Amino acid sequence: MIRVRPNSWWLYIGLLSIPVLAFVTFISPMYIDPIYNKYSSIEDEDLGRDIKGLLEKAGIGDAAIYEVDKSRDTKTMNAYMTGVFSSKRIVLWDTTIDKLDREEILSVTAHEIGHYVKGHIWRSIVLGGVFFILLMYLIYRTSNWLLIKSNGAFGFNSLGNIASLPLILLVVNFYMFVSNPIINFASRQMEREADAYEINLTKNREAAISTMLKLNEESLGLPRPGKLFKIWYYTHPPVEERVKFFTEYPLDH
Repeated sequence: MIRVRPNSWWLYIGLLSIPVLAFVTFISPMYIDPIYNKYSSIEDEDLGRDIKGLLEKAGIGDAAIYEVDKSRDTKTMNAYMTGVFSSKRIVLWDTTIDKLDREEILSVTAHEIGHYVKGHIWRSIVLGGVFFILLMYLIYRTSNWLLIKSNGAFGFNSLGNIASLPLILLVVNFYMFVSNPIINFASRQMEREADAYEINLTKNREAAISTMLKLNEESLGLPRPGKLFKIWYYTHPPVEERVKFFTEYPLDH
């Protein structure tokens, strides 16, 4: 691509990221993941009805509910919601169902519903695509600038040369590191929105707090990371902040 479109390759690759992100977000969980794991209806019918009630309360009662046997691959807990129109679905890992009580499972479910209803999935795809296009442009400009300034010291004078790959990767890593605070800030904002939606939907402060504590213990997360560490590496608010948020959030909001 760089050899064929030396001045516009960055735009083509950047634009390609949007359908790739959409595929990873929507297509892969529905058609690729089931090849490797078994998806089935929630075995606990009472739990299934409670989850259905949350979905109906959120205005998406037509969404399907699945349990997936991830316990054979990991001990980590997780849940997610994906799909559009008739393919909408909430998926809970069996590890989540096994390790949390009913109210905590409903809190996790409400949080994932919040991401879906608030449009975080689409927002992530669009913002991710825009970011990737900008990243490719910066890589294009910076790499060419370095080539000009090097005056041939690198042993090549074009990004179309395969020998330029280490230089491109170096520039990619630099911009990924520099942009981490921005990406993580946006992610933490969406998590806060989903937290607010969760407690508004369930009205269960205690379950929200106990869920956070269990998830943090499971992931070995730091309850109070340093400010710079949080800014650079935390995609979610630290557990201490989330517990404080749930504790102070007005349930009549």
